Amino acid sequence: MRLSSYSGDRDGFVAKLTDAGSSGTFVWAQQFGGWASDRATSLAVSGTSVYVGGYYQSPTATFGSLTLTNPSAGFLGDGYVAKVEDAGTTSRVVWAQRIGGRGNETVEALAVQGNGLYLTGAFGQEATAFGSTVLLGAGATDVFVAKLTDAGPSSTFTWAQAAGSTADESGTALAVQGANVYVGGFFTGQLIRFGPLSLTNRGSSGFDGFVAKLTDAGATGSFTWVQSVASTGRQSDEYLSAVVPHGNGVCITGSFGSPSISFGTTTLLSAGIFSLGDIFVAQLDDQGTSSSWAWAQRAGSPEIDQGNALAIVGTDVYVGGYVSTPASFGSLPPVGALSGIGSGFLARLGEASTVRISGATEICAGGQVPLQATPSALAATYVWSTGATTATITVTQPGTYTVTATFPGGATATAMHQVVGIQPVVSILGDTLLCPGGSIRLTASAPGAASLRWNTGSPLTTLDVTSPGVYELTATYGAGCSVTRRVTVVGPSVTISGPMAACVSAGSPALLTALAPGATTFRWSTGATTASISTAQTGTYQVTATFPAGCTATASYAVLAPVAAITGQTLLCPGATTTLSARDAAAAAYRWNTGATGPELVVGEPGIYSVRVTFPGGCSSEAQHVVQQLPGNPPFTLGADTTLCEGQGIVLQLPALPDAAGTTYRWSDGSTGATLRVQAAGTYSVERRTNCGVQTASRRIEVQRCWLVPNVVTPNGDGKNDRFAPQGLQGDWSLEVFNRWGKQVYTAETYRNEWGDVPAGIYYYVLRQPGSTHVLRGWVEVMGSARD
Repeated sequence: MRLSSYSGDRDGFVAKLTDAGSSGTFVWAQQFGGWASDRATSLAVSGTSVYVGGYYQSPTATFGSLTLTNPSAGFLGDGYVAKVEDAGTTSRVVWAQRIGGRGNETVEALAVQGNGLYLTGAFGQEATAFGSTVLLGAGATDVFVAKLTDAGPSSTFTWAQAAGSTADESGTALAVQGANVYVGGFFTGQLIRFGPLSLTNRGSSGFDGFVAKLTDAGATGSFTWVQSVASTGRQSDEYLSAVVPHGNGVCITGSFGSPSISFGTTTLLSAGIFSLGDIFVAQLDDQGTSSSWAWAQRAGSPEIDQGNALAIVGTDVYVGGYVSTPASFGSLPPVGALSGIGSGFLARLGEASTVRISGATEICAGGQVPLQATPSALAATYVWSTGATTATITVTQPGTYTVTATFPGGATATAMHQVVGIQPVVSILGDTLLCPGGSIRLTASAPGAASLRWNTGSPLTTLDVTSPGVYELTATYGAGCSVTRRVTVVGPSVTISGPMAACVSAGSPALLTALAPGATTFRWSTGATTASISTAQTGTYQVTATFPAGCTATASYAVLAPVAAITGQTLLCPGATTTLSARDAAAAAYRWNTGATGPELVVGEPGIYSVRVTFPGGCSSEAQHVVQQLPGNPPFTLGADTTLCEGQGIVLQLPALPDAAGTTYRWSDGSTGATLRVQAAGTYSVERRTNCGVQTASRRIEVQRCWLVPNVVTPNGDGKNDRFAPQGLQGDWSLEVFNRWGKQVYTAETYRNEWGDVPAGIYYYVLRQPGSTHVLRGWVEVMGSARD
């Protein structure tokens, strides 16, 4: 079969072939167009329904028996989408829809699911109608994504969405899976908006790619997330050709024209001149309301290369396109023709060894950011751009960090991670004056912060405060940066500043000033409403400050006449000195009765000391101070060391002082009296403390046995030596008495000086102390017994 252009210019077409295994045969073909340049750019098939999209510049374009008009014909084209019914060996155009405004419109990609047909492309600056939905352009051309409902013999637009900037943008690839609609394309403006979402162009010139997800809610569609396909550099051209559902997201292909391009933590490096292009294939995982890059692969030569098409068969990913010179595809032998001759290619991707870098992307001065290299398989070695060879490094400076992982067998993978230095500006806005029973709102200002945390635990931007105190806000910008700010919330308060004393009686007024930060009005007890008042009278003055919220605070201040005062010791030890002080911060001059003119006076004699203090206003005041002589604390003794008989005691006593007031004593046994009675041997010491110092003395006491046994008893009743009475025996003693023939005549276990009234003669005694070895033996003569 043969088709001919209606006017010799370009027309669009769609044709069907049958696959006979080793060959293909055309079955039917349909032609679309008019006398100008018209094209078919996109195709989608569902059963016997074949959908074709493109654009036409002709005033009228024929689609089978249907005709679409172009009011802006000439240099501007309208987009179209048409349905062709495949009847086996024949076909017919069932319906055609125009997409047009007063600019250039084109349909670049189609995707079909059930009776829903999704289309994307570009539309001009003017308003463009998609059925009852009108999209308004923001730049030269903007992206559109629309849904058509195929009702069989007709179709209607269900919804349409636009994305754009002030420059050129277009949707170039489309895929649908369930309620998820994925669109890919490019933009050249500095900022492109996708409903509430936006992307910034990373290059200083050229265009960036994008992948966006819309959620099809049936009657409406809305953008859910958007990802940039871009790199940084003077010339950054990224073009996205195909988007295909794969796994839990989409697989994409296209080309990049910069030295490197990043897909999350995976960085691909170009093999050619950065103004040309290399091929990329990447997997983007859909996480519902967000997305993340799973992996990316590069292929290409030093010249122009392009990935144009993708197909998924099972778990295999196939990519097709062209290369300009022999191009590398991983570890495969280079493919392609000689330089200057382009070649098509078809490649299948297997599971590749990759490495990615995880870590914060922002750092403050003095911060630290840990970076972790994570390979897809066990890596043998790591080499970072810093020279480190570990899987984890910590960086302290902004910059671009790369890591190359080498896997067993020699394969390598490189990833790049950029850490940007930031100087966060964090502040807390809001009133810091809190009225009793009220509340105020503090608002955090921390542009770009990842999270906020008040010292109350709240993570919100605003904090409602109901009690005074210190409130801290910590803004975190990532692992490498956090900034803390604090404010103090206070209740209403007012204080009065003024002179400590004023010579108002001498005609020198006192200036009082109310200090109340945030107050709006003042009212003094004098009736004045200014912040400061001047008074020529002593007395107590009160001020009430009123604050914006209506609460008040009151303070009072006493204006006093200046009064001189002397401080210092009143008692003086012999030979000592003391310092008297009349210092007053408000004083102008001093004169003591000694003639001295300083604020302090050193005295060494008892007496009455006075001072006249003169103040700046001309008034003066006198004070006096009495210094008395203390008797002192002279050295003393407790007497000479001595020896006592067992059972005897002695009183140790200090010599009396003329004035004992304030005197204290402490003996070596801890007692505190002026005397101490002792019986035991030892050295006894005492400390006497007075206002004039400390004196100590000690005395040694020895103790010995002083036994005296009489050798004569005269029991004549005169009361002298009537009984045998030994002296100095301590405790209980037993007594045995024998006559001169050795006969025991007396015994007592506990002797109480009873024996003696016996016939005259010589007797022998034995005295024993029970429980000890003490034994006394001797004789005693009884003379003049009453019995004789």
